[in-house]
Amino acid sequence: MVGVEAAASRQMSAAVAAVAVDEGELRTAMRALALRAGVVAEGAGAAAGAAVLAGRITPRPHETTVVVVSGRNVTAERLCEVLA
Repeated sequence: MVGVEAAASRQMSAAVAAVAVDEGELRTAMRALALRAGVVAEGAGAAAGAAVLAGRITPRPHETTVVVVSGRNVTAERLCEVLA
């Protein structure tokens, strides 16, 4: 399991929640980022997106949700596995 810190702000006050995602959810997020957005990210870099896609973090209605995606430290072999 990978821990994720997700920060959301409402009227300039920040709330921080920690959630966990599993390897399958990381792969799903990596795949979605690559295929839908053309962004290559390592598992840790896709963790916040994985938490949102898995429904572990629920965006607030009528508000903009921002997910930070970082890190491209993934081998070609691993990326091929994820995309298969």
